[in-house]
Amino acid sequence: VWLGMGASGEGVEEFAALGVPMTRRGGMVDTAIAACRRLLLGQAAKGVDYLDTRTDIGPLEPPAPAPVPIIVGGRSLPAIQRAARLGDGWYPVWFTPEDLRTRVEILRETAASFGRSAPQVIFLLVVHVADRQPSESRAEVEEFVQGQYGMKAERLERWLAVGSRHAIGEQIEAYRSAGADSIVMLPAGRSYEAQLEACADIRQMFTPRPKASEDGPRSARAERPDSTHNALSS
Repeated sequence: VWLGMGASGEGVEEFAALGVPMTRRGGMVDTAIAACRRLLLGQAAKGVDYLDTRTDIGPLEPPAPAPVPIIVGGRSLPAIQRAARLGDGWYPVWFTPEDLRTRVEILRETAASFGRSAPQVIFLLVVHVADRQPSESRAEVEEFVQGQYGMKAERLERWLAVGSRHAIGEQIEAYRSAGADSIVMLPAGRSYEAQLEACADIRQMFTPRPKASEDGPRSARAERPDSTHNALSS
């Protein structure tokens, strides 16, 4: 079990509807992470500052039976710094492998400056396995991106994984080489079930490797027969 937390940089209307200043979202997430750490350990979170109102929360009864890793989402520099300072993992999306490599270096350097080990990197990859004609696959991806994100697919095209199972497997390897410890595949297509099955086929290209002993978030670890490591979830 993981707990994901992050400060959305979108949805201005949603913040306005809640009467919450969007500019304060980062500090609110920092406060929430600290409070959740205590609550998950069965401790009370006292004096939690929520929009200048202090309150006591908890403790949870019963507490979590085991430590729950906190995964910090986001792709901005403040999100990376937050993950390095407070998170057990970082959950980014919308990077090329080259861009991810640069951000992972920042993550590691920032964590080291706080005397912490680098958080795990769990990368979200939007995937469409193209078993149909290119025009049909393109139409499916367009529909998904428009419905999910309210924009044209061309704006996200360079970050999408669209192609055969083998081609997507190679893209996953590129992200692994760039510093991703785990990959979460988000299926994009009219038939979620069919795409999910195709993602499962890609996952089968990898074989399990033993779980590492150090603390931190873990997903299904995987290893190619040639000993190239990655972790996949679909």
